[in-house]
Order: sequence, then structure tokens, then C-alpha cells
Amino acid sequence: MPPVLRLRAATALVALIAVLLPAGARANGDPASDVLISAPLYVPSAAPSGEQVTKLRGVIARARSARLPVRVAIIDSSRDLGAVSNLFGHPREYAELLRGELVDPAEPGAKSSKEPLLVVMPAGFGTGNVPPDVDRKLRGIEVPADASPDALVGAAGYGVQEYAKARGRPIPATFDKPEASGGGGALVPLLIVLGLGALAAVLIVIRIRARAETDT
Repeated sequence: MPPVLRLRAATALVALIAVLLPAGARANGDPASDVLISAPLYVPSAAPSGEQVTKLRGVIARARSARLPVRVAIIDSSRDLGAVSNLFGHPREYAELLRGELVDPAEPGAKSSKEPLLVVMPAGFGTGNVPPDVDRKLRGIEVPADASPDALVGAAGYGVQEYAKARGRPIPATFDKPEASGGGGALVPLLIVLGLGALAAVLIVIRIRARAETDT
């Protein structure tokens, strides 16, 4: 089975188990679901700075004031996913699972929350309950693979700002667009290899010409 199909099958299985398990058994499945059922923000176990978190809470509050309530889960490592740690690095799949888990266990028969959901991992964004064009916009935001907890908070804040802008209700910008890392590091070795190859070609041509002149 191709890797993509295996991942989809595993995600579907995890989602099915989450639905079939009693609410009490699901409660400790993944930490973010326990927090977001009653709060708009889950911060990772590797705690970011208080200043960054305060700024993010302000951005989320401003979005809510603009009638754009949103819940945000920041996932720094597989530890933040609890029983579904296999979904680390797959923000879209985890967002879909988390969206279905946001049901108040105190309300029998309650449906999952319809509030927009943003998940941020070093692999990028995942969303739930947002229009397709907004989903595409957020998935286009690059999150550095080595992003620190503070950087992930910044990416989440920028994502909320972009979400509000895409819905036609922009809020004051607090966070800048994340800067992708690794591009320059990959380019430099490539340029070195190309330069050495060009130098080798020049040396070969010089040697061939020198040999030809000697033979004549």
C-alpha cells in the first residue's frame, strides 16, 4: 500500500476509535482536545515565553471581537499529541481529528464545535471549519522545520491575522510572517558543487589544449 494510503487509513482508524470510545476514555487521548473544549488556545508542553503567549491571546481576542472566533492548537512535538503522536508532522490530519473531538462530554448527544480551528506544527498549518480558500491561504504559510515554541506562537498569531484578513475583517497586525529556514543552507552547498564542477571542466580543457600543443 502506498505511504499516502497507509497514512489515510491510520488517520481514519484513529478517528473511528476516538468516536467509538466513551467520553471519559477519550479525555486523555490528546492534551489539546481537553484544553480547547473550554478555551481558545492550547500551548505546547515546551512552554513558549509568557510575552509571546499574551500577544497571541490578544490577537485571538481581537479576532473574536471582530466576530471571528477561532481556536488554536500549537504542537511543538509528539508529546503534545498524547495517544495520537503518530500524527506529528501531519497538521491537516490532526486538525481533522481534533475538530471531531471538540465536543463537550457534559452534553450527551452534543455535536462537534463549528468554530474555526487552526493547528500549527513545524510542518505547517492544519485547519478545521474554515472555507476552502482560507484553508489554502493558511497552508501556504511556511513554518520553519526547526521552529522554536516562540516561533510557533508567532506563526499561529500570523495565521489568525491572515484568517481574519481572508474573511474580510482584518485585525491589527501583531505578528510578522514566519521566515522559512534552510533555504540558504541548501543553496550554498549547491553553488559550491557547481563552482567546483566548472573549475574541473576548465582544468580539463586547459590540459587537453596543452597536450595538443605539445603533440604539434
